[in-house]
Amino acid sequence: MLFRSYWAALVDNKPVSEASDKPYLMVSRLVHYKRVDLVIEAFKRMPSRRLIIIGDGALLNRLSHDTPTNVTFRKDRKST
Repeated sequence: MLFRSYWAALVDNKPVSEASDKPYLMVSRLVHYKRVDLVIEAFKRMPSRRLIIIGDGALLNRLSHDTPTNVTFRKDRKST
């Protein structure tokens, strides 16, 4: 799933502007069928937008190896 972080949907009954300083968030298991590679490819074409990917899986090393500067990985933290 891909989420856009907003504090509120409307301010004074007007839509919140598409500010590029608010990152997109993707929380996913990093496996082939989730197609995280397509999301990364899309963000390569939108360098003014930021993406944070939270997750772990078999593709973590491959996906994080060649990512643009606007995409960041955070490894999933398991609770003990």
